[in-house]
Amino acid sequence: MSEEKNIETGKKQQDPGDNKTASGEEKEKSKRGKKPKRSSINVKTFFAIFILVFGTAFITILNSSIRHLTQTGLWYLDKAKRLSLANSSLFVDQDLPDYGDLIMSEEFAKVHQKAVETGNMDLIDDFIYDSDFYRIQDEAWRHLQDLEETYDMTEVILTRCEKSNACWFITSGYDGRLMQGTEFGFTFAEREPDENGVINLVMQVVDRTGDKYYPYHDFFILAASPIITVEDNESYWLVSIGNTTPMVLAFIDYLKSMGLLLLVVTVIISLAGMLVIRSFITSPIIRLKKNAQVFAKENSADHPAKPYHTHIDSNDELEDLSDSLYDLEVSVVTTQDELKKFSEERGREKAQLSIAKDIQYGVLPNVFPDEEAYDIYAMMRPAKEVGGDLYDFFRVGDDHLILVIGDVSDKGIPAALFMMTSKTLLKTYAQMNTDPASILKSVNDILVDSNPAGMFVTVWLADLNLKTGLLTAASAGHEYPMFRFGEGQFEVYRDPHGMVLGCVENRVYQNYEIQLHPGDRILVYSDGAPDAVNPDGVHYGLDNLLSAVQTASAAEDAKGLIEGVITQIDAYSKDAPQFDDITMLALDYRPKRNENS
Repeated sequence: MSEEKNIETGKKQQDPGDNKTASGEEKEKSKRGKKPKRSSINVKTFFAIFILVFGTAFITILNSSIRHLTQTGLWYLDKAKRLSLANSSLFVDQDLPDYGDLIMSEEFAKVHQKAVETGNMDLIDDFIYDSDFYRIQDEAWRHLQDLEETYDMTEVILTRCEKSNACWFITSGYDGRLMQGTEFGFTFAEREPDENGVINLVMQVVDRTGDKYYPYHDFFILAASPIITVEDNESYWLVSIGNTTPMVLAFIDYLKSMGLLLLVVTVIISLAGMLVIRSFITSPIIRLKKNAQVFAKENSADHPAKPYHTHIDSNDELEDLSDSLYDLEVSVVTTQDELKKFSEERGREKAQLSIAKDIQYGVLPNVFPDEEAYDIYAMMRPAKEVGGDLYDFFRVGDDHLILVIGDVSDKGIPAALFMMTSKTLLKTYAQMNTDPASILKSVNDILVDSNPAGMFVTVWLADLNLKTGLLTAASAGHEYPMFRFGEGQFEVYRDPHGMVLGCVENRVYQNYEIQLHPGDRILVYSDGAPDAVNPDGVHYGLDNLLSAVQTASAAEDAKGLIEGVITQIDAYSKDAPQFDDITMLALDYRPKRNENS
């Protein structure tokens, strides 16, 4: 109880010191958590302001242009209207009907036609002077010319309109000529005048007997004011025509100035936007980029770089990005430290595994004697650094050769430890008693009593009498051995199987005997050989293994036999990983060499 209090007290006393020695990461997070947030212009706000200002300027200029065009048109219209109103009275007292009848008479038509055909317009003037209407014609011409010059109109015309018919030229101030029979194309009498009796036509197509066309000009402003009406059959009008081309040109100049103003406003807003973007977006991004580049350049697995916070206080996504970049750098450095520790620990484990591998290979026989009575070779290729398979061979006395091969149920270091224990027990009991069944029973009972991991091992154990060639063997659940007798083929010998070692105590194992003759061969193996897989996951199988052994049996010695089989297994497996230990032991029985010596 007192120890728990001391531990708790020690923890409480250590907290202030821990706060003082807090890492840079914790301090930085603390600062970031306490700092006040300051409002600023972010990207979305700036673009909203930009669109609002630009849109307002554009709409203002467009509205001003439309208003300017409307006012200009109304001014031209009012000009023509005032012209007609102010000057129509000049002709009220004139004897216009008689003058009009003269112009519309057949005599005038003949003179007009002759003048047109000969090109001598003086014929018209002579006819007018002879008719005593020259005064009206001269006054009308003079008045119309004065009106054109005074009001800057394109043309001022006297017309005569018949009811329900079009109007006709009487006299034009443009050239002073009389143009009898020339249709003007308007029916003013059928149009509705305003309160002043004036008919206004502004830049529109007028109706003439159902057709639509532009008289005289593509763009015009026309005002017609009534002068006199004769018995409701005919009327006389003063028509003022103004060409709108100057107005259009003036409006185009106005649009140019407004466009230039809009361009200036756009440039100013764009420059301001560039400054805002540079201050609040580009510069922070450049700082973030440089920070990331410096960290990437200085950072390495052996020497981690120090995380650096860019400190962007923009209260938007850029500030979040800055914080995230710093957290990422801290995480990278922390992960590097952990990986370094893991790598060092992994290195120590690999060193230990290497030592364990050396110990295991040192325990297994790796020197194969050149005996007169037999030739023997064995190999073990673990699936991991160390394996759970075992093999052994040793002499007991002068006449007995013990052969052992086994396979532990697991792989790796636990299997290697269990293998070494099993191998030691098997050799110990075999040196005391060469009976295979008795050896397996004794070792099984010991492994059952001292097997907390619940592992087991399959074993094939045989005693070869080198003098007689009698092979006495017993199997604790191991793979079937293969024999070749004389010059025949290798065969799988399905021997009686007993229980694997280490599972159930007091098990009884059965011996079986095989008489070997000179030239006979034995091959025993672990299940890693038939269980080898190709890249498609298909097992090699016992039949393929037997075929490989048959092919490799052309080798002259036991080593060549095993190497030939391994070569064929590797060709089948290709790049597929090895999932189980592969162990083989081969023996050639050849007592004749002893006799010949």
